[in-house]
Amino acid sequence: MKREPGAYVVRDARQDMPAMPGHTAAAYPEGDDGQVREWTLEHCPVGQDMRVTGVHMDERHVLRMLELGIRAGGRVRVTQRANFGGRVIAVGTGRIAIDAQTAQSITVRPVSRETPHGDRS
Repeated sequence: MKREPGAYVVRDARQDMPAMPGHTAAAYPEGDDGQVREWTLEHCPVGQDMRVTGVHMDERHVLRMLELGIRAGGRVRVTQRANFGGRVIAVGTGRIAIDAQTAQSITVRPVSRETPHGDRS
């Protein structure tokens, strides 16, 4: 992923792992080093609750994501894959359509099943 000079990064430690067809994020919760793996929304499995770990965009786009409820620590779920890499995501009770570039700029990880709703995993 290419970043513009001066891009605003919420969190820069990334370990992208493409989702395998027919598998959920819970099937591969940890990497070889024991760290929980992260995906971008582009590679995130459909229907899996995920926790946003970073929004890697310039400041004005990060502010727009905050307005829409997409922020580090928030829960999202990809509900539909659109043509050309776009996604429809559930944020709270709403649905938001995002383009491929935006989907590539948001990192997520699986929500821990042991964590009660509202707590950060």
